[in-house]
Amino acid sequence: FLNLDGSDVSANNGLRDQVMALTWVNKNISKFGGDPDNVTIFGESAGGASVHYLLLAPSAKGLFHKAIAQSGSALLPICHLSSSVSTQRAFRLGQALGCETKDPQHLADFLRTVPAEKIVLSHGSAQSDEVLELKEAVAEKQRVLTITFTPTEDSGADAFIPGDPVKLLQEGKFHKVPFITGVTSAEGKLALMGIFNCCDVVEIEKDFQRIVPWNLSLELGTPTCKDIADKLRKFYFGNKPVNEETLQNYVDMQSDLHFNHGFYKSVKLQIEHSNSPIYAYEYDHKKSITFKDFNNGPENIPGASHGEELFIIFRSSFFPSDSDPNTEDATVRTYTVKFWTNFAKTANPNIPEEEVEWPAVTKEDLFYLKISPKLDVLKDFRKERMDFLDDLFDTYPLTN
Repeated sequence: FLNLDGSDVSANNGLRDQVMALTWVNKNISKFGGDPDNVTIFGESAGGASVHYLLLAPSAKGLFHKAIAQSGSALLPICHLSSSVSTQRAFRLGQALGCETKDPQHLADFLRTVPAEKIVLSHGSAQSDEVLELKEAVAEKQRVLTITFTPTEDSGADAFIPGDPVKLLQEGKFHKVPFITGVTSAEGKLALMGIFNCCDVVEIEKDFQRIVPWNLSLELGTPTCKDIADKLRKFYFGNKPVNEETLQNYVDMQSDLHFNHGFYKSVKLQIEHSNSPIYAYEYDHKKSITFKDFNNGPENIPGASHGEELFIIFRSSFFPSDSDPNTEDATVRTYTVKFWTNFAKTANPNIPEEEVEWPAVTKEDLFYLKISPKLDVLKDFRKERMDFLDDLFDTYPLTN
């Protein structure tokens, strides 16, 4: 996702590769018994964001006909950067690796000579002192849940993302296909993982501005950034400090800022322009063998963490095989797999023999299905929290 306008490097190559793969599928799926007119794409986290970007990409038109985005959206602050910030980071990457230049083509040529491992470590998830020092040099002072290089809007005749994702959705410029999208009930546990968390909660208490998301395009230390941080602290913590006793508040805040509001906003914008059904969900089941082995937060914080549904949908070598059909894990697996496969086949996820019907979202009501051992249909997703963030971002507009 290097963005170097003025060089021979095109932006969003990681997404362009996906369109090339879908083009191949379109041309060849019939040779494997598939239907080129009935292709479903789905992904989780970065994969979910990729799915959402493909909905916005003119070059992907006609290559898929249904889409599922799990815990991912082009509106998430960890999944999008402005082109200017992305370019600035690219030049800082060059400086950190020993190339002092303001010429984008010179930088592109230099980066091609650097071993791939060194470039990956410069903004990757490894957390050695050497890597952290290089990562800080590239991505400014680290905030919680920072991903250094992500998709950006680009320009020109072959632009992959021809504008700001929020504006594209507001203007109805997306592929209007049947769509499933949702989040887990405790996405923010991700912020407690060492792989993403650059600082512990004690440091957050000392420097609360670190939680202000990137897509507000604010420098740390500015009056506006401080004002937003103060509002977030008051709403999510009241008069309580950020510490081990308020981790639930911290997880709620990170869930909302980095996942829930992006999911909520994208659904609200898309339903205004699409006649195709949109099905929303919240996955709320903790596997009997939990993520504690993966440093994904204390056991006393309820809810399913980011990515937890993957270990239900797919078999995993991390966990022993569960062959007992009477467990809650098996019940949720049956529900989820049937929902996903029914949708892929017919564009309707509902299970005929199941009493609970999963309704599509309407312009009036954001219905969503709570996926757990006992299914439930709810609406007004996290209303108080989403209303607060709507007001906040209306006052301080996002610059996705």
